[in-house]
Amino acid sequence: MRVLVINEDRALNNHLVHNLQEEDFGLNGVDVVETFEDAAYYLDIRYYELVLVNWKLVKEHNFFNLIEDHLEKMSVIVLSDSLSNEVEDKKTEIRVLREGADDYLRQPLDFNVFKARVVACLRRRGFFNDRKPFVIKGLTIDSELNKIFFKDKNVVLGGKPLEVFRYLAERSGQIISKEQLLYALWVEPEMVTPQVIDVSIHKIRREVDKALDIVTIETVARRGYRFMFTG
Repeated sequence: MRVLVINEDRALNNHLVHNLQEEDFGLNGVDVVETFEDAAYYLDIRYYELVLVNWKLVKEHNFFNLIEDHLEKMSVIVLSDSLSNEVEDKKTEIRVLREGADDYLRQPLDFNVFKARVVACLRRRGFFNDRKPFVIKGLTIDSELNKIFFKDKNVVLGGKPLEVFRYLAERSGQIISKEQLLYALWVEPEMVTPQVIDVSIHKIRREVDKALDIVTIETVARRGYRFMFTG
């Protein structure tokens, strides 16, 4: 999972990053920017499951218009202005939730509440990977054991192929591009080529599909891959 923090307060940004990394969110990277221009650049070139953004930047730059095409694929939590009062906060919360935000957090932040809200937000979207076994139509993906179970059989699958397999399974039915997989699962996606995804898919088909006599992943020409296991 990759997170984008958009906020002008560097001290708060450091606390946000620390608390995100402290929790087991399955993070592959946290990008931090302080300006709307930098945010627009990163949102254009990378995929994020979670965006944390300050209300001031949302208000000044019509932020939800920028991310309109991304809203179905990521969660957005808006952070209040540090100087806002309770009446302003209530009006702002209603506004951002109506415009597309998943949550609104008032400052000063209670970071235990912050982490719990992040978990709840990601879980609602189906993005939260707590490493518990994931089950879909009788197929169990166990990230702790590095195993896939189906009926009375099981196979070993580890490393990036397992991460790719689970990422696709958790988004069953969606077409996921190679770029989205790279930015979601690799710490430095710019340092690898999309062919690493092909390698992982090939290994999944050889070591999972063939061994369990099933078909799990469909190649969608020029668009990416789709998990389409029917049981």
